[in-house]
Amino acid sequence: MLDGFYVVFYTGKVSSGFAMIVLRNGIVAGADVGGGLYDGKYTVNAAKQTVEGTMRLTTPAGVSLVTGAPASQQVSTQEFPLSLPAELNEQTVQIQTPTGPVNLKFKKIRDFPAA
Repeated sequence: MLDGFYVVFYTGKVSSGFAMIVLRNGIVAGADVGGGLYDGKYTVNAAKQTVEGTMRLTTPAGVSLVTGAPASQQVSTQEFPLSLPAELNEQTVQIQTPTGPVNLKFKKIRDFPAA
């Protein structure tokens, strides 16, 4: 099952970091060590065995991006598409963001507990 809590290790052109992400019922929410906030939506394409969606990253003022984009003097937001393997099993995948490519590695921490 895809839904759960993940740590995501990411690397761009100039640096790297990590985030905690929650996937649940088509919704993505998370945060990273630099104060970035992640919000998005996804669907599972069973025929292609992929997770397709969109992600919005909101970055605090003064935070540089791993892609090398300079820090903004104000809160900034960027949106980008996601296309990931349906099995997020610690393989490295690359996504394209408005400021450059980023390599991601997902590691599932836990499922949601049964109600």
